Amino acid sequence: MRTLLFLSLFLLGYCTMAQESNEDGPIGQKTLSKAEEYYTRSGKIIETQFHPLGTIKNVNIRMLQIFDHAEHVELRAIKLDMQTGGQFSRYRAAIIDKDEVGDLLTALKLMRDKIYPTTRNTYTEVCYNSRSGFEVGCYFEPNKLKWTGTLQLDKYHKDSFLGLSDEDLAKLIELIEGADL
Repeated sequence: MRTLLFLSLFLLGYCTMAQESNEDGPIGQKTLSKAEEYYTRSGKIIETQFHPLGTIKNVNIRMLQIFDHAEHVELRAIKLDMQTGGQFSRYRAAIIDKDEVGDLLTALKLMRDKIYPTTRNTYTEVCYNSRSGFEVGCYFEPNKLKWTGTLQLDKYHKDSFLGLSDEDLAKLIELIEGADL
């Protein structure tokens, strides 16, 4: 009887915790961009065109055009993707929706024009995050008196993290500005 009561209470507590933790999705689950949500819908016939914009380090940058011919819908987005190195190579990608690109460009230009020319007295990080988990930013190390740029395609996977030189940052801005969104 005592074991049955303990088991019942354990299962009730476990089910309650599982229900609460799934309200916002599982921990560590990537949030999809609007474009990803649209072109991964089941029951749809979707055409996706991948227009290459360029490459920074081993990251391919493309402009996506997504068409739903049945509903006459067209979406555009920027896709950044890479194959990670090492023994267990993985494919990592980020999609930045058209409505986020303006904010991304503003953040990149602020980093280049307003943040990089300054110094800080303490370690400092500056970061832009998209809804799909893409992150770009920089950090300042007072002992080096230098800002270092960073780019991470998926915030849940450290193997998608790259350092960005000043030239890489300038090229990223140029490539995104060149997209026909």
